[in-house]
Amino acid sequence: MLAFIVVFVRNFPFSSWYTGWDNLHPEFNFPLNIQRALSAVWQSNQGLGTIGGHGYAATLLHSLFLYLLSFILPIMYLRSTFTFLMLFTGSLGVFFLLRKILHASCHPRPDWGSSQEDSRFRGNDNNVTHVNQENFINIASLLAALYYLLNFGTVQTFYIQLEAFIVHFAALPWLFLTLINYLETPRRKTLFWFILVSLLASVQGFIPPLFVVYCILLTIFLLAFIIQNFNSGNIKKALLILFLTLALNAYWFVPVSFYTFTRTGSYLNSYNNLSSTDDFILKNKKYGDLSDVILQRSFIIESIDADENGNVFTIFSAWDQHLNLPLVRVIAYLFFAVMLAGLFFGFKKKQPYYYPAIGICFLISFTLLATNTPVLKWVSDLLQTLPVFKQAFRVAATKFSISVAFFYALSLGIGIYFILNLIEKHLQKLRSLNKVLPIILFVLLIYLCFPVFTGNLLYSRTKIQIPDSYFSLFSFFNKQNKTDRIANLPQGWNWGWSIYKWGYSGSGFLWYGIEQPILDRAFDVWGAQNENYYWELSYAVYSENFPLVDKVIAKYNVTWLVFDKNIVPYPNPSYVFYNADLINYLNHSSKYTLVKTITSKQKDVKPILIYKVKQASPQKILLPLSQVPNIGPTYQYGSLDKAYNDNGAYYTDPSLPFDQYYPFRALFTNRSTTELPYNIQDAGNNFIITTSLPSSVSNYNLNPLLLNLGIDPVIPTIINSQKSLSVEIPKSSQANSYDSDLDHYFLNHKPSDCKMTTTPSERLQQNVIGNNILRFSSTDTENCYTIVLNNLWQRYGYLVQIENRHVTGKPFQFAVINDDSHKTDVTNELTIQTSLTTNYEIIPPMKYYGLGYSLNFDNVSIGPFSSSNDLKRVAVYPIPFTLLTNIKLVNPVKIDKPGNLYIYYESYDPGWLAYEIPNVKSQISNPIVQLFPMFFGTQLTNHVLVDNWANGWSGVPQSDKSSIVVIFWPQYLEYAGFALGIITLIALALPLLRRKKHSLKSTSEKVYGYGK
Repeated sequence: MLAFIVVFVRNFPFSSWYTGWDNLHPEFNFPLNIQRALSAVWQSNQGLGTIGGHGYAATLLHSLFLYLLSFILPIMYLRSTFTFLMLFTGSLGVFFLLRKILHASCHPRPDWGSSQEDSRFRGNDNNVTHVNQENFINIASLLAALYYLLNFGTVQTFYIQLEAFIVHFAALPWLFLTLINYLETPRRKTLFWFILVSLLASVQGFIPPLFVVYCILLTIFLLAFIIQNFNSGNIKKALLILFLTLALNAYWFVPVSFYTFTRTGSYLNSYNNLSSTDDFILKNKKYGDLSDVILQRSFIIESIDADENGNVFTIFSAWDQHLNLPLVRVIAYLFFAVMLAGLFFGFKKKQPYYYPAIGICFLISFTLLATNTPVLKWVSDLLQTLPVFKQAFRVAATKFSISVAFFYALSLGIGIYFILNLIEKHLQKLRSLNKVLPIILFVLLIYLCFPVFTGNLLYSRTKIQIPDSYFSLFSFFNKQNKTDRIANLPQGWNWGWSIYKWGYSGSGFLWYGIEQPILDRAFDVWGAQNENYYWELSYAVYSENFPLVDKVIAKYNVTWLVFDKNIVPYPNPSYVFYNADLINYLNHSSKYTLVKTITSKQKDVKPILIYKVKQASPQKILLPLSQVPNIGPTYQYGSLDKAYNDNGAYYTDPSLPFDQYYPFRALFTNRSTTELPYNIQDAGNNFIITTSLPSSVSNYNLNPLLLNLGIDPVIPTIINSQKSLSVEIPKSSQANSYDSDLDHYFLNHKPSDCKMTTTPSERLQQNVIGNNILRFSSTDTENCYTIVLNNLWQRYGYLVQIENRHVTGKPFQFAVINDDSHKTDVTNELTIQTSLTTNYEIIPPMKYYGLGYSLNFDNVSIGPFSSSNDLKRVAVYPIPFTLLTNIKLVNPVKIDKPGNLYIYYESYDPGWLAYEIPNVKSQISNPIVQLFPMFFGTQLTNHVLVDNWANGWSGVPQSDKSSIVVIFWPQYLEYAGFALGIITLIALALPLLRRKKHSLKSTSEKVYGYGK
C-alpha cells in the first residue's frame, strides 16, 4: 500500500486533465456516450458512419461507473482516478490470488472439484513452522503484487493507456481468483462473484483481441482442470464457465463477430493498415528476442510524438536510458531466474491443482511475445499466416504483455516462496538470510522500476489543461441539429492522429462531447468511404482548387466546418500556408457563413472558427428519379469524382442501363500501384492505357467535348471498341519529363539514411550490379535516394514509370514529395516481385503555378532483418490527366425512370433496410414502430449506391400517406446479446428465488403453526 501511495503521489495529475494518445472521455457528455453504447453497432458519429471493429458497446459499464463517480469527484479527475484505481485493483488481485495458490501448495486437496469447504491453512512440513510459512506466503505475495504494480510491462500499458487495456490488467487476477474459488467450491456465492467480475471485466472487450487472449488462457486453465480431475461434474462446471463468459460478453461480442466475418475486409484494406501492419510485425520481431522479453521491452518504447513546432521526439526516453543500464539488466535477469525457479517448483509439485495450467498459460503468453527467439518464433510465424490473427495481433506486445506481466508476477512470487522455504528447510546455517532476502529483493525491485517513482508511470504530455474553448464548442453544437455533419479542419495528413499546440497528442476527443458526426481521420480504418473523403478533400485543398472543395463538401453532405488553428500541421509546418488560403476562401465565399469564433481565456490558445454551409442538404431527401442520372462504374478510392462535379447527385444501379459511364474514374495510385484498375502498356513511343467496358455501354456515344479541352500538355488518341477503350499517349521529350537512362548522376548517388546522418557502411549500401542496376541494401536503418525534378509544372498530370526488383526484406517505399507544399502527395510500397517489374504511379495536376516534385525511394529495414531492393530505371512523362478523367460515354437513349430516389446520407452498407410505413399518427410517433418497422410496413427493395458512398432506394412512389423508416438490422445483434446475458442471469437467479421463497414459507409455518 505504501508503494502504491508513493506511485500515486508522484504520478497523479493533480492540477490537470489526463487525456491524449488513445483515450475515452464519456465524462464530456454522459447521456450521449451511454446512448451510443446502447446502440453501438452502427457508429453514425464516425464521419460518414461506420460499422466498426471495436467493441463499442463494451464501454457501457465504464461510462456508467464514471457517471456514478462524477457525483463524488470533479470530471477533470475521473479518467485519472479510474486509471489509478485499475492499477491498484490489479495489484491487489495478484496479492490475493497468489496467497490462494501458495496456501493450496502447502495444503493440497486431493480433488480440485470437491464441494467441501476449503480448510484453514495447516503446515505440512515439520521443518517449517506454521508461522514461518504464513510469513513466507505474505512476503512472496506482496513482492509479486509489487512487481505487477511496477514492472515495465505494466508501465507500457499505463504510460499511454486506453481503458480496455487497464481493465484487462485489473481484471485478470480477479477473474482467475473467482474462477478457482468456484471450481474449488461450486456454490451460489462463489458463482456470483465470478459472474460479477466477468461482467465488470467485459469493458476489456472494447479491444476484442484482449478478450480473445483471456478466452485462450481461460480455456487452457479449464482443460487442465478437467484433465486433472476428470468426471462429468467437472466437465459441466467448465462448460458453465465458458457459457457464462460468452453470454455475459454477448452484448458486444456478437456484433463484433458479425463484423469480423462480414466486414473485416474493409479494415484490412484500409490505407493505414496496409501501410503499417507489416511494419508492426517486424517491430514486434525486433523486440522479440529473449533479452527484450525478459526486460518486457516492446517496440512501444520507440513511440514518437511531435511538439507544437512539429519537432519529433521519442516519448520513452527516460525509460530507454534506464533499461539500458547494465545493473538494471542484471537485476531483470535475476528476477527472471527466480520466475523460472517458480515455474520449475510449480511443475514439480504435481498435487496442487493449477500449476500446470498457470505454467502453460505462462509459456503461451511468453511465446507469442518471443517472436525472434529461436524455436519459439516458429509458432508466431505460423500464426501470422492467418490473416485474421495477423491483423488482430499485429501489435502483439500490447495484447500479450499484460498477461506476460501477470504470469511473471505469479511465477516470481512462487519462486520467492520456494526459495525462502528451501533456505528454511535445507540450509539451516543460512536461515538468517531469510530475514534480509525480502528486503534485498524489495530494494532491487524498486531500483529496477525506479522511473515510476520519478513521475514516469504516465506520459507527461497526457497531463495537460484542456482549454475552455472546447467545452464552449461542445455547448454550441448541443444546440444544433443532431444529424448535421461536421468537417473538422485542417487535415494535413491521413494517419488519424491529432496534435494540438496546447499539448494534446492523440486519436482525438471532440466526438465524446459532440453528438453530430465528425469527418475525422481516426475513423478511416473502419470504412472506405471515410478514407476516400480524405483523399478527395486533401486533393482539393492542396491543389488550391477551392471550387472543388465546395463540391467535396456538398457531396459528403457537410453542414458545418470547424477550423481549429490550434492543430499542428504535422509532419510539415508548411501546410499552414495552405490553411491560411483556405480560411481566406471560406471568409469570402458566398457558400459559407462564419457563424461563431470561439476564443479561450488561455492566451496561447488560438480561436476556433465555425462556418455553416448555406445550402446543406438534410440527412434524408427525396428526389425525382428522372432528375438523377444513373452513373457507372463504381470506384472505391480516388482523389476526384468527376461524375459528381458534372452532375451533382447521382446513383449507381448496375442492374439498369447507365445514363453515363466514366471509364477512367479511378486514376489513382496513392494507396497502391496494384489497385489501378487499368492496363498500362509501354509501346515504345507511346503509352497505352486501356480499360475494359461492360457490354451494356458498347453502343454509347463518346463525349464530344473532349477534343476542345486544350489544357493538357500532350494530345492523345482515343480508340473506342465494343469491349474496351484505349488511350494512346505520346511520350513527350519536353523539359517537363525525366528518364534515368539519360541521367549521369543516377548511378553515382552517395548512400545515406533519410535524415542524412548515417555514412555508408555494412548497414547501408548502394552498389551498381549487372546491367546498370542500382542495388539498395540496409540493416536496421533507412536507405534513401531522392530524384529532384524541380522543373515539372504541377498544373499537369504525370505518369511515373519505375522498373525495380525486390530481393529481400521490405519492398521499396516510394513517395512523391510536392516541392511547393513540402507535402507527400503519394506514398506507397512498390510491388514485391523477384524479377524486374514495371510499376506505374500517377501524379494528378496540382497548383496551376506550382513547380517541382521530388521522387523518394526508401529501402527500409526494421531491426536486424535486412532489406534489399534493385532499381533499374525511373522515367516521368506528362499525361492528359484532365482529358482521361473527362472521358464519358453517354447513353443515346433517354430512359424513362418513374418514381423517386430516397437518399439516406450514411455510408452505404447492405445492412441498411428501408420500410414504407402508412402515415397513421399513432404509428409514426410510436417508438415500437420506429424500432420494428418490418412488422408495420413494406420493405423497399431496390437499394442503390448514391454519390459513390451513401444509401439510396430507387423507384419510391411520391405519397403523402406514408413515411419511410430506415434501420440498420445488425443493430439487433447487440440487443440479442443483451437479451442473452439478461436471460442467463435470470435463469441462474430463479432457483435461488424459489429456494428463498420455500425457505420463507417453511419459516412461516414454524412460527405461525401452519401445516400442523
